[in-house]
Amino acid sequence: MEITIKRGAGLAGAVTASLLALLTAVPAQAAETTAASQARAGATTVASQAGSGATAAASRARTDDASLELPVPTGSQPVGTVSLHLVDRGRPDPWVPTEKARELMVSLWYPAAKGGGATAPYMTDAEAKALLEGQKITGVPSEAVSGTRTHAVSGARPAGRRGTLPLVVLSPGFTMSRTSLTALAEELASRGYVVAGIDHVHESYGTTLPGGRFARCVACKELEADPMTGGAKVVRGRQADVSFVLDRLLGRHPVWKGARLIDPSRVGMAGHS
Repeated sequence: MEITIKRGAGLAGAVTASLLALLTAVPAQAAETTAASQARAGATTVASQAGSGATAAASRARTDDASLELPVPTGSQPVGTVSLHLVDRGRPDPWVPTEKARELMVSLWYPAAKGGGATAPYMTDAEAKALLEGQKITGVPSEAVSGTRTHAVSGARPAGRRGTLPLVVLSPGFTMSRTSLTALAEELASRGYVVAGIDHVHESYGTTLPGGRFARCVACKELEADPMTGGAKVVRGRQADVSFVLDRLLGRHPVWKGARLIDPSRVGMAGHS
């Protein structure tokens, strides 16, 4: 599926600053819910934007020992989540050409069948350490961030009727990971949306990959040296990343067992920078 991403003026690495309809507009009610969720997340914990979330973590860590928790989703449906490791063997990594395939980590959040189960971790401890280091935040233990409580159950059974659930793709701001949009994703999923959050590997402070590997931000150095050229490269790469993810979710042989629940005529995208 071919898409076009327009770069926002003055925002290196921006994908989009608000909900954009790629194929069909996401309903207005969801957009209002999105704005409300982002406001709650920014005011409460490490949530919709990891930068402000990490600052919130620092503030709370100084005042009490209570663990952080994302805002509770306000929708009526339980939320499940899975993580996917997707490999595009049709192109090399744009930042590390010696890597002959482009690797992506993708989290899916979705309406789930009722039932218990363990909630998913917010992020790995290695990712939390990289985030705090990248944001130059000191005095906050990494486990205070990685241990943030979420509300989506790992591997929960997807719920819904075939071909009825709209899909929202989330692309985080440059240097941020997909986990920075977890509160927004859980809120949308609780209201009947499938949400795909993409980690654009080598563009965030750190991404944990299978096999104990850890990818750091190679793109950061390129943008620091030449923001205009590097920013344009980010946009081109993310366009290809999102197109690949959509193909793997909506194609003839989808990678997720719940993919047939998605309505391919209702796909939207959101992000920040």
